[in-house]
Amino acid sequence: MTLVSKLRYVAEPEHGLKGAAVGFTVEGATSAAFNKDAVKALDRALGAWEEPEFETPQTSQLDGRARQVLGWVYRACLAAKWPVFQVGVFQPEGGSDLNGQYYLPTRVNPRWLPARLFKHLLEDGLLAPTKQFDQARFLEQVGQFQEALKQHGLKGLNQRIILRFIHDRGAPVTEVDKSGTFMVGKGEKIRLFRGSLSETTGELTVKLLMSKKLTCDVLRDADIPTTDPQFVYSPQDILDFAAENSFPIVLKPNNTNGNIAIYANIMDEPYLRSLLEQINVNEYDFIVEKHFFGESYRVVLFDGEIIFIHQKYRPRLFGDGSSNIRSLLKTFCEDTEPGENFTKPRPIFQNMMRSPVFDANLERAGLTYDSVLEKDQVFFIHQQNGTFGHTNYYFTEDDLPEQVRQVVQKIMQIFDIQEGSIDFISEDLLVEDPDFVINEVNTSPAFTYNVEPLRQMANMIVDSIQ
Repeated sequence: MTLVSKLRYVAEPEHGLKGAAVGFTVEGATSAAFNKDAVKALDRALGAWEEPEFETPQTSQLDGRARQVLGWVYRACLAAKWPVFQVGVFQPEGGSDLNGQYYLPTRVNPRWLPARLFKHLLEDGLLAPTKQFDQARFLEQVGQFQEALKQHGLKGLNQRIILRFIHDRGAPVTEVDKSGTFMVGKGEKIRLFRGSLSETTGELTVKLLMSKKLTCDVLRDADIPTTDPQFVYSPQDILDFAAENSFPIVLKPNNTNGNIAIYANIMDEPYLRSLLEQINVNEYDFIVEKHFFGESYRVVLFDGEIIFIHQKYRPRLFGDGSSNIRSLLKTFCEDTEPGENFTKPRPIFQNMMRSPVFDANLERAGLTYDSVLEKDQVFFIHQQNGTFGHTNYYFTEDDLPEQVRQVVQKIMQIFDIQEGSIDFISEDLLVEDPDFVINEVNTSPAFTYNVEPLRQMANMIVDSIQ
């Protein structure tokens, strides 16, 4: 049964769509109701109807069966992080609620996937004769389409979000290539961006800053306080580094994005040896460095401006001179409210009490759950790799001391960057004359904790072309 035909690519935005589309025709569809088993299966696999992020000015009322199929395709694209924000356009013919012209939002490549998914849903499931319908085979093929869409989705955490904010402003957007590079504007005033990276940062600079060790070497040669990472090629290299430099240490890949395979705050040799039994040192180009205690601050830049400072505040217990750690920990769990600033769910007291990592941290500090912390004594609640959760605080450029602002400007000049982020470790970066080290410089930082910086970047991009 062939119902979908005449696929054609529409590169320029038309019919109220925000971007490219695939046009096609549906002919010969009967008025019979959809296969109920196929409908139930698709609602389980792709979800029931969800309002699109942007409305589409329709040439006719979008309802009935066309709406259902377009909705499933939209949700498959949404789950795969495609730059698709609308369900598409249906122009009926002959009074049918299914036959007619369709325009499905898509991306430059592989442009035909959404239309082919639409065709599969309609011809192989929804309008397939009940006796011929093989639900297992149908869903297997839907899963293959989902995987194909996912493989070609936008890879970064920021890309789709910032694109949506630019669409919010009504600016013209054109996809340049399948890497997720987009052009905003027309004619003489255009901007290029990919995630939180724009055309103002050169490709070679990006490659340099991907190397954590080379970045630190450049900073150190410029007399900027930074860490001193060393390449390691075997478990023995790591053990030798720890013996020569003392614990705690940090083990991490030299050139990966995100928190992949980062092992921070390795406090002693027994834990290090147990860790080395679990990881493959040859999987990445690992580096090792001293662990610096302090708060994590990220200074975020765009178009040469400091747009905000993000602090990850490590959770901690404060002694009162009478309460033991068990009591302080229980109070901490009860008082910590998950919300806008708290990035993880409320910590569960029973789980933390059963944590072998927490037990090991207590043991290293010479403490037990029955130990009483002296008044104002601080015990940090952390794991060997990461934390049980942290609280996010945000500051503006005005909160930074002049010394830090000068360092930020110097780093921007050294690497010739106008955007990105500079990661500091400091007990308190916001006081006059703070002690700190630079941990990393990133050209396209991710913002899993707050999308407002992305909205601000989108506004700056749109404002710059007006």
